[in-house]
Parts: sequence; C-alpha cells; structure tokens
Amino acid sequence: MKRKALWLTLSFLVIGAVVLASCGGGGQTTTTTSPVTTTGGATTAPLTTAAQSDKPQYGGTLTLATGMDVGTWDPCRNITGEIWGAYADSMWEGDWTKGPAGGYGQNLTDWGFGNNDIFEYKLGIIADSWKWSVSADGKTGTIVYTVRPGVKWHMVPNSAAAKLANGREVTADDVVYSFQRATTYSLAFVFNSNPGLRNAPITKTGPREVSITLPYNELYNGIIRFGDAVFIEPADVAQKFDMTDWHNQVGTGPFMVTDYVSGSTCTLDRSPNFWMKNPIGPGKGDQLPYLDKMKVMVVPDASTRLAALQTGKVDRIVPLFYDDAAQMRKNQPKLIEVKSTHWQGRGLPFFMRTDKPPFDNILVREAMNMAIDRDAINNSQFGGEGDRFPFPFAYVKEYDPIYYKPADWTPEIKEIYTYNPDKARQLLKDAGFPSGFKTELTTLQTDVDLASIYVEMWSKIGVTVEMKVVEGAIKMNMEYAWTHAPLIAETTGPLSIFMIGNSFYGIRYNLSTIKDPAIDKFLSDCREASITDLTKAMKIYRDMTIYALGQGVWHVPDVASPASMFYWPWLKNYDGEITIGYDDMSFMWYLWIDQDLKKQMGY
Repeated sequence: MKRKALWLTLSFLVIGAVVLASCGGGGQTTTTTSPVTTTGGATTAPLTTAAQSDKPQYGGTLTLATGMDVGTWDPCRNITGEIWGAYADSMWEGDWTKGPAGGYGQNLTDWGFGNNDIFEYKLGIIADSWKWSVSADGKTGTIVYTVRPGVKWHMVPNSAAAKLANGREVTADDVVYSFQRATTYSLAFVFNSNPGLRNAPITKTGPREVSITLPYNELYNGIIRFGDAVFIEPADVAQKFDMTDWHNQVGTGPFMVTDYVSGSTCTLDRSPNFWMKNPIGPGKGDQLPYLDKMKVMVVPDASTRLAALQTGKVDRIVPLFYDDAAQMRKNQPKLIEVKSTHWQGRGLPFFMRTDKPPFDNILVREAMNMAIDRDAINNSQFGGEGDRFPFPFAYVKEYDPIYYKPADWTPEIKEIYTYNPDKARQLLKDAGFPSGFKTELTTLQTDVDLASIYVEMWSKIGVTVEMKVVEGAIKMNMEYAWTHAPLIAETTGPLSIFMIGNSFYGIRYNLSTIKDPAIDKFLSDCREASITDLTKAMKIYRDMTIYALGQGVWHVPDVASPASMFYWPWLKNYDGEITIGYDDMSFMWYLWIDQDLKKQMGY
C-alpha cells in the first residue's frame, strides 16, 4: 500500500532531494550485525552502531544519487546539500564526535534529522572561536567571530578562479565580504529568509576578528544564520568571477569541484590542503578526508535511485518511509538500516481555522481530535512503528525538554486526544451541530490517499470533508494569504527554530489563524531565553504546548511514519547520519570505503 508514505514523502520531497546533494570520548569495540536498526535515537536489537576496530583506509569514491540537479552554483544562495557541504565551509557546523562517530563518539545525538542546532554541539570550522553578548540597555546584541588560522582556499587544477586565490589563508576580509553579500544580495538565502539582518553592521574589528551588531530581537537569528547558513567565499574571487559558474567554485572544504555535467554528474576530488584531522577513534590524527573522490549522480526517477542502491551503484540513500523501506529491506538484505521516527523532527498536523465557523468553537475542535483512532492508523499504515503524536514536533532526544509527552498528560488533555467517537458526536451536538456539518480540506494530490483515512474517521461522527486538490505553488500562496480552506495539512517547520512558534504565530505556518495574547507571551519569553539558555527556552515552549493542547486545541496532530536510512556495510565511519548540525553535510569528511570488503561482497 503505497498510500502509507505518500503524505509524508511529498512534504519532505524537496528537502530529501537536497540532502542527497573538536573531540569526543572513545568507544569500545563491538560486533556489527545486519540489518542495523535504531528507533527515535535509541538503539534496539540487533545492535545498530558498532565501533570500528580497523584502521581507516585512504582511497575510494563515495557515490550518491540525487533527484534534483544543481539549481544554482552560487554559494550565497545555498545553505545545504552534499555538494556545497563537501567543498564550501561556514563558520561552524555540527561536531561529529557528539554523535556515534563510528562507535567512538559521545552519543549525545544520533544526528538523525536535518535541523539540530544545539549550540553546545557545534564545531568551529572557519571560526576558531565565537561569542555573543547583549548591551547593558538590552537593546542590541553583538556577535564576534575569530577566524581560524591555517584554513586555505583550494588549489583547483586548471581553474582561473582558484589561481587568483592561490591557496592563501581565509581572512577576516573574506568573512566580512561573505556576510555582507549574504545580507544585501537580493537572491541570497539569508537576505530573503531573514530581512531583519539586512542592515546589520558587519565589520572587521581585529586582524582575524569579525563583529556584527544587531537589534536584540534579531540576535538569535543572527547567531544561527551567520553561524552556519553562509558559506564563506574568497572575496577577490567572488568580486571578479561569475559565482553561478561551477568552474569558479573555490572553497576550503575537504573536496574540490573538478567536473560537472548538467543533469548528469558532479565530481569532487580530495583537497590536498584541507586543514582538519580525524579527531577520534582508530584514525585519530589522520589527515582528512579519507576518500579520493565524491560522485553525485542526478537521477530524477525515484525507482531508478532505489535500484542503484540495491545494486551497489550508490553507497547510501536518504530516508525511505514505511512501504519503500520494507521493500528495500526485502530486496537487498545486505544493506545496513537505521530506523527513526524523527526525520527532520517535524509533525504534519491538520490545522483548523479558528477565525470562522465551525472551528471557532473549541468543542468542535475537540470532537475532531476524538474522532481519530491513532492506534488504528499506526497499526494499519505503519505496522505499529510510527509516532502516534508527533506534536508539536516529532521526538528528538536532544530536544527532550520541549516535549509534553503523552505519559505526562493531564486527564483532561488525555481525554481530548483519545479515540472516543461517541463523546465526539456529543460535543458536536453541544456545539450546535447535532447532525454534523460539511467542511473542506485543502490538499495536494499526493496527500489524498493518507488524508482520506482521517476524512473517513471524521465522517463517522457526522463531519463530511471535501478534499480540494491544488498544486503545491497554489497551496503555498493560499497559506501566505490565509485563503486556504477551513482544514489544511502542513508541516510545523524546523524543530531547530522552535522559538519562532511556527504553528502558533505569524502567518506562513500559523494556519489555524491563531491570535492569542498568551501564546505571544510564551513565545516572547522563549525567544529571550533562547539567546543564553536553550534548555530554559525549551521548557517555556513545553508550557506553551500544554496550554495549546488544553486551552486551544487548534490542531489535529498526525501519526508519523517511521523513516529508514540504508547504506552498504563497506561505508565506514557512518552510522546513518543525515546531517551534522543544521543541514550540514560534514559527516562526509570522516567517511572511508572498506575496499576489500566491497570486493568480497562482489561489488
């Protein structure tokens, strides 16, 4: 039944395609079994991530497949992807050793979703150090970076752009230029995503020091965006050459772009002057990277990508949802699997518009929730392995303080979100709808199959839901203009920016049209706390969730599919990481290919 994963798959399609694009503690040697399986960050039998006792080997090619070609080569317009993450660097990225790290890491996270932005888990790349502070009057904040010495620009053969940079060190002037370009160029990601950063004074305040002054209410945005949403470019190269041309890409990462065929492949070769060494495990002290090459193939057809993995033509693939994962497990049992219910850390609730009848009535909203049999959906669609209540986000252990877990619910809240169609019908009667009512759901074609399960359950309490199918661009325009139907399913947005309060505040993701002073106060306190104490901010958000579930009941949370990463056993120092930090692909720096094992397996 392909319908089981369609709704989730579509919502993550673009992100998934792009994704295909210092030190921790030691570990002990264990035995690897296959398949490898983890769930929600916790290891389950058989053992999933094992320490690798063998010494890493140099050489080999990492081969990946992506569904999308490069849209633009300009680093200023990209913040993620395996290509940019392999050759271009930001100020900081996630610290690989905080995760499994080939069996020798701290296991504080499994790096199993795309938007971890815990500051304590960061590793300086271009930045040797950083700090931020708030002015005495509380009106402004300042971020100060110290640029790491010894980080050098690539010496790409036969590249005029690389020849201009000539392998020199990254300077504070390069950082200032990159930040200024990111906040002033109309097509840049940061310019468009964070307008409040456009006028920020960015200055060189020391030989290797860069300072940014921001209004207090933009300080957090500045910390996360300047930290790892801006790839640093050589100022002289970017000023002279066309940065949309792949030939002119000069970075500081472990790989260099050496060939690109539009719609076909991108090849990256090992950089001989990458600064970083392996921080942990049997390869501690080794010069990185281990791989000779990376090859990214553009394969738009999903079934072809899956076949490429099954036949050993690619080494790993982005998460597959329940049906596809089951098929992959059956077709190629030699693959290692890492399973999680928290890919991207997002929920996909149904939003009920509270600005017009019938959903302006909380009794109706409670009835809509009581009509949903979460256990039945989980068992029939996901084999009982899904997340029954991924709200406001799917569970991710490093964000644990943010969650108001079902085990902790008050009796009142538990009643609202427990299947009880008889009570739901009574609530509708009490709300003035003894015979139910008709309403409309804005949806996408690929959402229809799974959404129809919820529609059928609502019909049993007398609520008739007509699905209005629209195209993705039209749906997004409706959401921005609040012209969507009374019901709509949409993502909650990235977990890492929880303090924005996407599902409860603003317009884009606040599709229940909530305007509540209590929510405004929760979020104001949460944002203020997040600058200095993310744990405190999470706890404030948890209090807001308790209020939202009991006093608001603005959403009908979904049941989330499990997702599985698959990769071949010859890919070492890999434990199913999706990104290291906020959409950072830096786990590729540490990977190595066991070429003997690959040959033994017949590939």
